[in-house]
Amino acid sequence: MNIAKHIGATKIIGIDLDDKKVEKARRNGMVTAKADLNGKWPLDDDSVDVVFANQVIEHIVDIDNFVGEIFRVLRRGGYVLICTENLASWHNIFALLLGDQPYSGPHVSIRYSIGHHPLHPQADDGIYSNIAITKHNTVMAYKALKKILRVYGFRVEKITGSGYYPFPRPIARFLCRLDPAHSHFLTVKSRKPRNID
Repeated sequence: MNIAKHIGATKIIGIDLDDKKVEKARRNGMVTAKADLNGKWPLDDDSVDVVFANQVIEHIVDIDNFVGEIFRVLRRGGYVLICTENLASWHNIFALLLGDQPYSGPHVSIRYSIGHHPLHPQADDGIYSNIAITKHNTVMAYKALKKILRVYGFRVEKITGSGYYPFPRPIARFLCRLDPAHSHFLTVKSRKPRNID
């Protein structure tokens, strides 16, 4: 809702597979639809101005479909803003050096917390508390995220990083500006061209 207010959106459409999230969004004034984002979205071609996907793409199995559907539903000149974990973050690289699963995923089990960062609330040997759709299936690195958007026709306008383990916020901000490719999170702003051949 804050993003919508910031850009002056008058109509907000929320799509989710979880009934509770769909109902909560509806109560907050959104137009809602229950749908699997790995399939065809319940939106018309060229029907929205902005797609905002915060911490969504890493849960998707079919990235080609997801990016293709964003391109399909966006009007020419429309924007997509994607925020996601970064497979190439230093803490994931460190995990691999230790022989561990990258902390951001992909997660190998829907029942057990295998590969979570040791300080993560779910990093124990107990049952994985969330449903399967909360599992990180596809975690991309900096260059891969830019490339998947480009091959589907988007113009990547800006990509920024946030979080830089193990440094505190003031130092992390500086390092993210200096080296976003190894930050914990990535935010990419891309545009569907106005002129498409």
